[in-house]
Amino acid sequence: MGNILKKSLLYLINLLSLAVFLVIPVYLVWHAPALLGSLVPFQEEAEVNPGPYGAEEVTPEEEIRRVLGQGKKLEKLEQLQVQLKRFSGQQIQDNIFLTKDAMYENIPEPDPKTDTSLSNSNGMLEFVYRYYIPTYMILVPTACAIKQNDIPQNAPLFNQKNYIDGIYRNTSGVITSIDAYSPLFASMDEYIYYRTMPELTGLGGYYLYSVLGEKLSLRTRSLAQFEQIYLRHGCYGSLYQRLPYPDVQPDIYSYYRMSLFQREYDMTRYESNGRVTRHSDIILPRIAEDSSKEITDVVLGGRAPLITITVDGPYKDRLLIFGDQTVKAYIPFLAPHYKEIYIVDLELADHAVLDKLGVKHFDQVLFSYSVDTLFQRNFGEKLLYLAK
Repeated sequence: MGNILKKSLLYLINLLSLAVFLVIPVYLVWHAPALLGSLVPFQEEAEVNPGPYGAEEVTPEEEIRRVLGQGKKLEKLEQLQVQLKRFSGQQIQDNIFLTKDAMYENIPEPDPKTDTSLSNSNGMLEFVYRYYIPTYMILVPTACAIKQNDIPQNAPLFNQKNYIDGIYRNTSGVITSIDAYSPLFASMDEYIYYRTMPELTGLGGYYLYSVLGEKLSLRTRSLAQFEQIYLRHGCYGSLYQRLPYPDVQPDIYSYYRMSLFQREYDMTRYESNGRVTRHSDIILPRIAEDSSKEITDVVLGGRAPLITITVDGPYKDRLLIFGDQTVKAYIPFLAPHYKEIYIVDLELADHAVLDKLGVKHFDQVLFSYSVDTLFQRNFGEKLLYLAK
């Protein structure tokens, strides 16, 4: 009897899900024929006298409200579709794990045919052999590797810890490895990863700073010496844009600034289009209003081939970072310990940018990458170019 009831329930859910699949395209066709093509006949409307804003007397403000209203309706339909799929047992959708209140992107095991980690590791080693500057590497696990208690049971998880340990073994004795996995795993129940964005929060960034400081021989500061500044509540990031999951709890975005000893920064961004912009801080709050960027781009302003930071402080060392989005999480904590920091995005940087670095003038070099970046993005050739 129980099995019959269960099968009936699943049948009903699948039937409702199918109905949603049918409703969405019909809705789109009926309300947005210009987008999908006139698949159903429309009656010609009677002519009306044109007003200052056209035949229907629609003002720009009214048109904006109409479009936004349609967008909200479509989002509700998409949310219903996601929810129905989850109720029917699909807890992984669009390669995203759906938990009771969060979304974590699934990182699959590297494909041997496309795995770039060996090329990247070899490039790092050749770089060190060329310059003999103290060099460090931190590989940051993604949320699904740390938030294992929230991931659906029996989910196909890639063992990121074993992967990180293997990379560290291959570069040991040449590059000093920094363990990011252990402190993050020990804090798995804390708000260290965003729920709708595939990035670390400021708190997660502090845990990275703590282990970085130990290896880089810095006198790390307690979290109490940094002021937490809340910028926005109710944030929905890129994962939610991909998959509007209605049960996800929105994020709270904040960043940290050292409060005990104030620092002044001069930041220069060398953009991909050749433009050079200068800023008097490493925090750019106005980025929060730019819908084309992730809100975490408030720190540093988003990706660029090269970002340079000059710090008005008592320290004299210069740090060169080759990294990805992981840098944003910890740079507000790390920057006050240096006179100058260069951050290079090897995926975006061309040879002209690399020629500007003057690598031999740096005191330390740090490779800082998320696990998935290391095996999905090939930047080893550019390191070999620097090693010539």
